[in-house]
Amino acid sequence: MKIYELTQENYSNAGYSDLVRLEPLPGQVAPIVERWKLDLMVAGIVSGSRLHVSGPTGTAKTLTIRSLVYRPSNFETICRALGLPLLPLTVYSCQIGRFDGPSEIVFRRTATKRGEIVDEDSILVKALKEQDGRRGQNYAVILLPELGRALSEAIQGALVELISPTVLLDSERRLLLVDHVCWLGDSNYADTTGEYSLVKLDEALHRRLSIAVEMFHPGEEQECAILKTLVAESDPEELVRIVRLASDVRKARAERSLLSLPPPSLDGCAQFLKMRRMLPHVQVETLAFSTVLSSCAPADRPKAGDMLAKIFGVTARSSGSEKGDDGVSQL
Repeated sequence: MKIYELTQENYSNAGYSDLVRLEPLPGQVAPIVERWKLDLMVAGIVSGSRLHVSGPTGTAKTLTIRSLVYRPSNFETICRALGLPLLPLTVYSCQIGRFDGPSEIVFRRTATKRGEIVDEDSILVKALKEQDGRRGQNYAVILLPELGRALSEAIQGALVELISPTVLLDSERRLLLVDHVCWLGDSNYADTTGEYSLVKLDEALHRRLSIAVEMFHPGEEQECAILKTLVAESDPEELVRIVRLASDVRKARAERSLLSLPPPSLDGCAQFLKMRRMLPHVQVETLAFSTVLSSCAPADRPKAGDMLAKIFGVTARSSGSEKGDDGVSQL
C-alpha cells in the first residue's frame, strides 16, 4: 500500500482512498489520512460549511484538523491540487467546555479596571463580528474542539443560534453575514452501550453540522503501512504482531469485553516498537503493558495477557498483579 507525501503533484495523482501524509506540526507526528477525507475537509472550509469530524479516540481527528489549519502549507497544497482559490486562512479556536451557561455563548460579564460590570462579547461573537461581510477576503474557521463535551442542552441550544450563514444579534439588532465562515467541530463520545456513536449532539445542532467526516482506526494492512513509515527500523514481524494485537483488542471491545482498555492507537503501537528497539532486553509483556495495554484494569489483564502470549508466542507468567523490584508488574 502506497502512502503519498503531500506535494501538489502527488496529491493530484493519489486515488480517492489512497493515504496522504500531511506535513506535521512542530513536535507532532505527521497524520496519514485518506485523500477523500482531506478533500472533503478542505472543500468544507473553502465553502464555509459546517463540519463535524467524529470517530473513536485515537484516530487522529484533532491532529489532522490542527495540521490542516495551523500548517498553511498543507491547506494551500490541497487547495492548489483541487483547483480552489488561495486566500489567507483565519482560525478561531474555542473550547466549548469553557462555557458555564448558555448566555456565555454570546457574552460574558466581566469587571473593568474601574470596577464596572460590563457585558463582553464571547470569543464566538467576536469572531463573527470580525468576519462580517468579509467573503472573498479570506477563509475563516471557527474550531470547536471536543464538541461532544457540550452536554448541556441549553448550551447546545445557544450554539445553534450562532451556527448559521446569517446571525441576528438581538441585543444590538444587528444582522451578521458570515456565510463564508466554516464551523469545524470534532467529537468522540460513546453512547450508553460503550460503543462509538456519531450522534451524541442535540438534534438541532447536529442537523446544522451538515458535513460529517468519520475517522476510524485503519485496517491491519493500512496500519502496518503507516507504522512502517513512523518506525522505519522496526522488526517487520513484531510490527505485524503488535498491529494484530491492537486489532484483536478493538474486536474484543466491540464484543463487550476488555472495556477497561481504550481502543489501541497508532501512537501506542509506535511507542511499543520504539521501546523494543531501544530496550531489547526488556520483556515483550512488560513493554506491551506499558504502552498499548497500559490502561488495562487488573480484572482484564489475564485475558489481555493471553491474547498477547498467543500473538507473540510467549508465555504469560501471571495476571500482572505481582510487582517486581522496580515497581513494574511482572508477567
